[in-house]
Amino acid sequence: LASERMGAYWEGSNTLAAFLVSVVPVALGFVVSSNSFQQIITIVLALGFQVGAIVLTYTRGVWFTLALTLIALTVELRRIRWVVIGLVLVTVVIMVAPSQMVDRAASMASFNSERSMTNRLHMWPYAIELIERRPLTGYGFGGFNKLYSMMPGIMSVHAHNFMFDYALAIGIPGLILVLLMIGYVLLRGLRVVFRNVGRSPDIPILAGLVTGCAGMLCAGLIDGSIPVWPVLAHSFWFLLAITFAWTRVVESDLSYVVILDDDDIVASQS
Repeated sequence: LASERMGAYWEGSNTLAAFLVSVVPVALGFVVSSNSFQQIITIVLALGFQVGAIVLTYTRGVWFTLALTLIALTVELRRIRWVVIGLVLVTVVIMVAPSQMVDRAASMASFNSERSMTNRLHMWPYAIELIERRPLTGYGFGGFNKLYSMMPGIMSVHAHNFMFDYALAIGIPGLILVLLMIGYVLLRGLRVVFRNVGRSPDIPILAGLVTGCAGMLCAGLIDGSIPVWPVLAHSFWFLLAITFAWTRVVESDLSYVVILDDDDIVASQS
């Protein structure tokens, strides 16, 4: 079974992988913030299933994205020793992985000759051409499918890039507004994390949420695209809303400091 790609039961293997790559850093954030041994064991077991599912989707772009998100989370939380643990785990996985899986991972080094990547490289110029024809309004959701998916050499119903897909659907102004909203939430959360690492048990969870959102977006640059797949879109915007809400909660909690004065505890806003 380990040599077979996980079936497309969730709008496609790439879509499932893009969702899971956002869940892993969130789960790691809960592991770091938890002080309950039982909770940690439960989440670690769930993490094992999540990473295993990502591996079985055979989605190479998300494999690479997962590595980047875990490195980013390590930097955010200043847990450099995680890098050593991660390298050991990757080495073990490579040693026990089926040859088909190793070959698929190795094919990323020669992406120019790989079928799915050549399809994307062939398709993206057509997507850009469509955007140039109607940059302000776009073509509506599903426009690429109607206009170009049946052309020779294009084996996809969308542009396989969430920015192209948004520009095709709602135009460049719409894409800019979407990116501004996402960027505001993620940068605000990231600023809170970097300024307050170690000051609150909620910081690792916030770091996981920010990194999870970014991971799903990175996966959407080549695979799972949030403007195209409904379940993925709902998951992303829900996760982004939780990220913003969690950022506000952490900001509110950290805006108060406790001052000891004559054995009385006084909360004052900093």
